[in-house]
Amino acid sequence: MKWTIKQRAPEEFIKKFLEYPPLVLQLLYDRGLTTQEKIDEFFHPDYSQDLHDPFLMLGMKEAVERIKKAIKGQERIVVFADYDCDGVCGGVVMEAGLKALGANLGGIYIPDRHKEGFGLNKNAVKELKDKGAELVITVDCGVVNHEEVDLANSLGMEVIITDHHSVIGKRPEAIIVDPHQKDDPYPFEDLAGVGVAFKIVQALVKGDERIPEGWEKWLLDLVALATVADMVPLLGENRTLVKYGLIVMAQTKRPGLKELMKVAGLNPVLEKKKIPTTEGVDLLVSRIETGRYSFTTNLNSHALGFRLAPRINVTSSLAHANIAYDLLSSESEEEAKVLAEKIDEINRDKYKVIDKLIANVEERLKGKEIGRIIFEASSEWPIGVVRWAAQKFRDKYYRPVFIFNITEGKAKASIRSIPEFNVVEAMGECKDLLDQFGGHPCSAGCRLSEENLEKFKACLEKIAEEKLKGEDLERGLEIDYQVEPGEINWQTDDFIKGFEPFGQKNPSLLFMLAGVEIASLRMVGNGDKHLKMELALKNNDGSVKKVQAIGFNHGIKFDELKIGDKVDIVFEFLVNEWNGNRELQLKIIDLRILI
Repeated sequence: MKWTIKQRAPEEFIKKFLEYPPLVLQLLYDRGLTTQEKIDEFFHPDYSQDLHDPFLMLGMKEAVERIKKAIKGQERIVVFADYDCDGVCGGVVMEAGLKALGANLGGIYIPDRHKEGFGLNKNAVKELKDKGAELVITVDCGVVNHEEVDLANSLGMEVIITDHHSVIGKRPEAIIVDPHQKDDPYPFEDLAGVGVAFKIVQALVKGDERIPEGWEKWLLDLVALATVADMVPLLGENRTLVKYGLIVMAQTKRPGLKELMKVAGLNPVLEKKKIPTTEGVDLLVSRIETGRYSFTTNLNSHALGFRLAPRINVTSSLAHANIAYDLLSSESEEEAKVLAEKIDEINRDKYKVIDKLIANVEERLKGKEIGRIIFEASSEWPIGVVRWAAQKFRDKYYRPVFIFNITEGKAKASIRSIPEFNVVEAMGECKDLLDQFGGHPCSAGCRLSEENLEKFKACLEKIAEEKLKGEDLERGLEIDYQVEPGEINWQTDDFIKGFEPFGQKNPSLLFMLAGVEIASLRMVGNGDKHLKMELALKNNDGSVKKVQAIGFNHGIKFDELKIGDKVDIVFEFLVNEWNGNRELQLKIIDLRILI
């Protein structure tokens, strides 16, 4: 595996902020946080100051005026939301805002992933008309559905599109609220679909005497969950939404979220402390300040992204996303408990299906020279789980991966790519072969006729041949900072906590230690899968301190190592807690033996 240490921050930047240690300044510089304003926003997000005025967004004024007109005239409004975590949470957020304002709601429509696919579809549009819809508001979809919007308009319905994907091709004839529109003056374009829905609600309730001030903050639990789930950058406005959202989630009023956290093994804790009035408040704090109090929680982006979001997403994969919607919108503890347990059961079942699919693809790849892309299709692979397989093979082989389900002559793909290959741009060069495509540079989907599969593959391989070199296909570790032994302490761990929550463009931090000696060595865990070591670190003054290190799934390296060996390690900081004790450990990501 290739190791790369990020380029050091320039000296003029270091001198500009001498109140911060070099390690912190390097991490800030890497994230583009080079002004005092950006640094303050990052470390101390403020809900009242760091969220932008929603009316700065292109189309917002028109959308709000049209929705308020519909509410006043009691026109029937239907929310059409995507089936993933972002869409479902965004749909619940939008619906909550409309309900609070007394809208005549005709329910929420979430398409069936298996039968309808992504975005608006013509059958759904006709069904909405039959149910009396007069205004359709999309959430997390719609900017590519110009034909479906034309149909809605011809049937006498109006459409407001709220989305966060790029407009590809013809612009739908609708009011569009999407920060990725060309010439949109909104200062932050990286909102998730739920973030755009939240901005709509924020604009709708602004100044409305019927809505208590700050009411919309109770929606931030779902905003945080979906923002993390959709893997948008956790910087700027998204960071503020997620940090406040974690605090709201720890005290959520939603029975569904409470029960989902229970089945996911999460026990949220919220700490409220009075802010001291003395001088010298810490420069870095991982907390939210409200008035004279600070709030902290044990919930983090990892819990949202790996424990809660997969359980929401699995409903559309193996059943229907309506189950997740019912859970998140339920006001009954008893109903929420039943739904959460049902979702958890579906989540357990998915692993059997995924394991079978992965084994099938592995069998196909066995003995085959793997090119610059992986492209496989079958009618036996359920469309709802192919994305997990795509992600698995992207991670294993570090290549763009296209995994297709074929049903009735149509091939639908889940696509996962690497940063070096923008799959949306690539598919744009092959668009004549596709019925539909869209998504993000490293996570996308498409649909085409089965008969065009080989042509599409050839088109992609040609593009990959031009854009990907051999070194692009080697997984690497990008190291944030090479630490000295004296920096392995609780103070550094506190600094790191100031960078949470981690996510896209603010990834968890990787550090390197050079030339440390192995003082003890053993294998631990079921099947001796893990490597446990004690490392001897020599300080600048010649003194030696010992620190514990754990390498999960590194037990295979045990026979290559011995006590007294010197190694370079790449690691994350890890806090090991047991029986009221806390120990600072190093979580080994990779290591190299020095000869």
